Amino acid sequence: MPVPPLATRRAFFARLTRSRGALAAAIALGPCLALLVPPLRHAIVRAAGQPMAAVAHEVKPVRPTPLDRARAIWEDRCSRCHGLAGAGGDKAPDFKGYDSRAWIRGFLENPEGRLYMGAAKIDKGMKPVAGTADELDALTEMVYQETGAPDADAARAARGRDLIPQKDCDSCHELDGDGENAGPNLKARGTLAWVEAVISDAGQGRLFGEKNKMPSFARKLTPAEIEDMARFVIAQKAVR
Repeated sequence: MPVPPLATRRAFFARLTRSRGALAAAIALGPCLALLVPPLRHAIVRAAGQPMAAVAHEVKPVRPTPLDRARAIWEDRCSRCHGLAGAGGDKAPDFKGYDSRAWIRGFLENPEGRLYMGAAKIDKGMKPVAGTADELDALTEMVYQETGAPDADAARAARGRDLIPQKDCDSCHELDGDGENAGPNLKARGTLAWVEAVISDAGQGRLFGEKNKMPSFARKLTPAEIEDMARFVIAQKAVR
């Protein structure tokens, strides 16, 4: 089909847009601009009094970020058990502030609390750690250091490590990264690799073993999705 001369097209659209419905016409025709040949598009815009910069480039769809994709997976697969708002999960820990010093300290003081493992109702779960404020600070720092936090106090963390046998923590937890016990192995606990392992299969012997109630996602999510989810969980540390 032949295209009318440019002058004819401009005159037609000028008459169209002089009416009281000029703005409405421009809005209605806007979505079609991308489908028109450039001369037609320019004529419509000029007649409507819009600057050419308004259509100088096509609007590109916004691509979701890895955290956006992780949030969608979270809503679909995790939100029914875990919480993110600091009010506790229905069946599992709340991850608001996850692995911050405050979160770890709260866990040590009340592991069966609603924000932690209480909702999971694990048989013979962890008992509160008894100790002075300084001792709990040291143990908190030791666990915090295992997450790979760059601001961990090395001296205080070392003091916490010395307290592990004194507080009988090693009767349930190993520190070598591979050993199995009644509780999770604390080596590199909270790092990206550790969280990925929990998401993949929390029932591994070095993690929660027979006490685990979390489903395995190793065959339900791709490795990339598991990594995105792990990063999403770790990112909750910054949520206040």
